[in-house]
Amino acid sequence: MEKKGYREPIKASLEEILERNAQINEIRERFDKLKKDIAKSSNPDDLAKIESEFKEYLKSLGSAYEVAISPMLDIVAHANPSICAVGTLFDLSSDQTTDCFESAVDAFQDRLQQKIRSYCDINNANKRGKCYVH
Repeated sequence: MEKKGYREPIKASLEEILERNAQINEIRERFDKLKKDIAKSSNPDDLAKIESEFKEYLKSLGSAYEVAISPMLDIVAHANPSICAVGTLFDLSSDQTTDCFESAVDAFQDRLQQKIRSYCDINNANKRGKCYVH
């Protein structure tokens, strides 16, 4: 995540990319079906059942975005196919969804470095040694 808006190509085989795309398409189709079912339903009991199914489906998808932080404070983040559920849920385009997550990672990184620097300042004031935050 070196610069905002940068998207690193997925490092995967053609088979893995096709599987990922199939998962994304499956999620989108499921969302479309559930949205149509909700729109068609006028019975409160049926609507409650559909909404419950919808929530269970969202829980079953797993992580939409994963972030890993190395000991050198390098942040590696990547989206999983279920990220399209987040975008679909809020009617966002894929670029808007990606921008939201990239902004969140950037803000997290800024806040993490700010907190580390503030603790370093406290520790330096207490003569605990030097602090090396890049």
